[in-house]
Amino acid sequence: MRNNTTLKSLTCISLILFFLPFLQTCSDESLKGFLRQTAKLETTVQIDSTSIDGDTLVLNTIELTEAEKEKITKQEEIDKANEFEKSKIEHTHNVYYLGLMPFEEIKIKVFKDPGFYCFLAFPIIILCSVLMVFFAFKFKNRMIYMLAISNIILLLISTLGLCLLEVIEDINQIKYGYYLFCINSFLIILISRKRLLKNN
Repeated sequence: MRNNTTLKSLTCISLILFFLPFLQTCSDESLKGFLRQTAKLETTVQIDSTSIDGDTLVLNTIELTEAEKEKITKQEEIDKANEFEKSKIEHTHNVYYLGLMPFEEIKIKVFKDPGFYCFLAFPIIILCSVLMVFFAFKFKNRMIYMLAISNIILLLISTLGLCLLEVIEDINQIKYGYYLFCINSFLIILISRKRLLKNN
């Protein structure tokens, strides 16, 4: 009875863990490169006044003191750091978001994209996890065991595929929700296997 309660709890926890940060779909270096390109495009020249003499444009620039330059530089560094952190958050997703990504835009060309099949693992993992909750309340330990193993295999294959496609370039892109889900899945596998051996 105790193991039944534990399995029910663990399978339900899986669905809760899916709300946690799971994967950053763009590396820190790629984000920094993108922000540098954006900054170059948005660079403007501050001017005090503009006068036009015929076809000639004359710009009178403002001279800044060293203290003012240092203050501006520090502010730019703070702005860049804030923008970088904001970009990291925007590119870090939970499992439910990752599960919807393959279906955001369904076109024929999507099926030719290897990334589509890597992300397709996530909706399948969600489905398997929902089924595990159902089977936990039905005391179907063999089904729980098989589905938990399937989840781990799908996750590993998907992760390997995303690494090969260079979507994952840095280990830091894998967030704590990923590791907690793996630990939880291994616990489900161990407990369900223990119950199977006990029943046999």
